[in-house]
This record gives sequence, C-alpha cells and structure tokens, in this order.
Amino acid sequence: KDIIQTTNMPTTGGALAFRGYIPPYEATLTKNLRDAGAIIIAKTSLTELANWVAGPPTPMPTNYNAITGHGLNPYDPRPDPREISDGRSVLFAGGSSSGIGTTANFWAGNVGTETSGSILTPAVATMLVGIKPTVGRISRYGVIPITEDQDTPGPMARSVTDAAILLGALESARPDPHDAATGRCTPPPNRDYTPYLKRNGLQGARIGVPRKRSEEHTSELQSRLHLVCRLL
Repeated sequence: KDIIQTTNMPTTGGALAFRGYIPPYEATLTKNLRDAGAIIIAKTSLTELANWVAGPPTPMPTNYNAITGHGLNPYDPRPDPREISDGRSVLFAGGSSSGIGTTANFWAGNVGTETSGSILTPAVATMLVGIKPTVGRISRYGVIPITEDQDTPGPMARSVTDAAILLGALESARPDPHDAATGRCTPPPNRDYTPYLKRNGLQGARIGVPRKRSEEHTSELQSRLHLVCRLL
C-alpha cells in the first residue's frame, strides 16, 4: 500500500503533494519483508491518504486518488455506466487498501493497512484472504498514520496459507523501539503461523445466505414496529 515507506520507489499516500517522494528510511515491515526474501515490485493504489482527507458533503471516493485515479475491480472493471458515475468500475474495489493486483495475479500477495475496514472490505470485494492483526502485532513505524489506537498493517493474499506466511514475514522477532505497541504481542516460534492452519477447519460449518437485501429487511422491520405501536 502506498503509505508504507520504501527507499527504492516513491511513497506518495496517493497525494499529489507527495508525488515522486522517496522517503529517507524504510518502514520496519518493509525491512522485515526484504529480510524474509520478499521481492517488492510495486505499490498498490489507495484512497488518498487512506481516506482521511475529505468528509461530507464531498467525501473522497473509495479507492481513488489524484495520482492513479480509480482502482478497478478485475472481476468487472467496466466503467459504471450511470450518468452520475465518476469513473469507478461496475464492481466495487473496496476499502483504501487495494487488493486488485493480487486478484489479477500480478503478484502473490500485498500488504494493506487498516484503521476501520481498509483490509477486510477490499478483501471481501476482490475475493481475497485478508487479516487485520491485533494492533501492535506488526510495527507501524514508517507507515503514514491515521490513528494510533486502531492502525495496523496486515496481509492480503489469494489463500489462507499465503496470508499466514505473509503475516509471519511482516512481524518482527522482537518489539520495535520505534512503535511501543509492538511490546504487547509475542510472536509465535520462528514467526511461523502455518502450524496453526487446519485443513478441515471449516468441516461442518454452516453458511447463512440473506434472502433479502438489508434495506428491504430494515423497511419491513420498521413497518412491523409501526404496526405494533399502532396496536398498542
């Protein structure tokens, strides 16, 4: 995600003010990835400055910034045909951490950051496995922040196994002196989460399928409550 600092490519936050900016130091998680043998080949698009730049009445469009434009969902990247469309794709790309490159098989996985939904939402929208770790599990040093008590980087990948491997690579072996929150979490042995994977972990699980859209359900519930009030 283009708010995670790297010294071999720009870190812009999607803001024109930082276009072409090369940080003088790397994020702790960037170093951890390189030490683990990862090859970092690109930065992913995001909502400008992780969606903390504009609220009502003119909010920043999700997964849009002035440098790269809209992030388009690979499952249907056609432009929204409605007259009110602003250039976004038919299918929502989701959240300020883009998973579209991983979904399109440009690379094995990517690193998002979440304050409130910015990993989980795009993971759902682009059919990925997203993990929002406990705050402090992964160092935020060198990551453009929003709020100290919620921000956390986390992995996004096409499989649970890949996400678990990436989670271990992101984590530091010991607390980061630049991020006090990392003292709260003890990594597993060798920072390896794969022993905890269970191939049959979902055996017997049941999936609920909503038959009505949430707004229809809410309208029906309101009507019933109104009727009850009238009866009372």
